[in-house]
Amino acid sequence: MNKGCSQDVREESGMMFVRVAEHFLLNVEPFLSEHPHEGWRAMKRPDFIFWSEKDVLVVEAKTTLPRDRACGKKSPELEGLRKAAEKYHHKLIRDDTYFYSSLLAKFSNALLALKTCKQNSLLNDLPDRWKQSIDHLDELKRLHWDGTDRKVVFYLIIKEAPDDALPSLKLECSKRILHVLRAWHSRCELFVLNEKEAERQGLCRIR
Repeated sequence: MNKGCSQDVREESGMMFVRVAEHFLLNVEPFLSEHPHEGWRAMKRPDFIFWSEKDVLVVEAKTTLPRDRACGKKSPELEGLRKAAEKYHHKLIRDDTYFYSSLLAKFSNALLALKTCKQNSLLNDLPDRWKQSIDHLDELKRLHWDGTDRKVVFYLIIKEAPDDALPSLKLECSKRILHVLRAWHSRCELFVLNEKEAERQGLCRIR
């Protein structure tokens, strides 16, 4: 990925997300929230979609780590995450089932939104005041989505996740999410980053 970036687009819990160099931006939340179809407004969606001639980047940021309360005996990985979360004063969400199912819904809907954009119906119905959330609208309409040469990279950013927790989180995401996304589109990758690593890769700046 290019580490260069341009205009800042949003602040998130001490992180300032940036437009990745050579990528256009679809700011998904306002894009879908005022779409006239009620089903689109109710969809779970990621924070941002960036796209370029070669790939699509889907970014979701969270401040919580998953925990599985349904298991009487915690796996070493989940127990390690629990201890790490307490160390960093995280508020743990209810269970990991909701965490991963919500994440899968957001990432899947990103693919659905892009496919619908390609068909132009979503773009044509969008109120003019929200078209400013889309960089290069005409290029988005010409997105070569059906080609197998376009890679889609999903990024989950957990703000203060410890470095040693990232491999386990990525493994869980891969087991629960990635195979479903690849059923939508064969060339998908998924990465889990903390705030520091996201800044190093040029997705955000730390305030």
